[in-house]
Amino acid sequence: MPFHTHKLIQPGTQVAMRRVLTATVLAILVVLGAQFRAPIQTVYSLASSHHPETYTELYFDNVVKLPTRVTVGKLYKFGFQVVNHESQAMTYHYQITMQHNQTTQTLVSGDLILPADGVATVPVLFSVDQLDQLTTITVSLVAQHELISFRSQS
Repeated sequence: MPFHTHKLIQPGTQVAMRRVLTATVLAILVVLGAQFRAPIQTVYSLASSHHPETYTELYFDNVVKLPTRVTVGKLYKFGFQVVNHESQAMTYHYQITMQHNQTTQTLVSGDLILPADGVATVPVLFSVDQLDQLTTITVSLVAQHELISFRSQS
């Protein structure tokens, strides 16, 4: 008796099964995609969009020429710069103080209105009135809680 083999899957059925399987996988992906669309869009948006860091620069105009040794009664000059990197126009309230012998005196205060990426240089004059005095000059951007300072000895 001859040995015959019978195929359990008819020709063409295999192709049909692949199509059904592909359609099922695609349907599952569509359903999952619809459920996770918003979170995926949010993640993609955060990952692909550029959000520049916003900040303000405050520094002395010429740090090597700051008056660190001063003579009583002589007028000294320094400058400071503010650079706006906040991506919008900003108003900066600044205050310059002089501290010596546990006393703080406001030398000058004012406002700077800077456009986005704007720069301003502010000149400041001061003098000391006592000999052998350590003086600290501080420039503050009040609302930004930023400050810079230097010391002078008379």
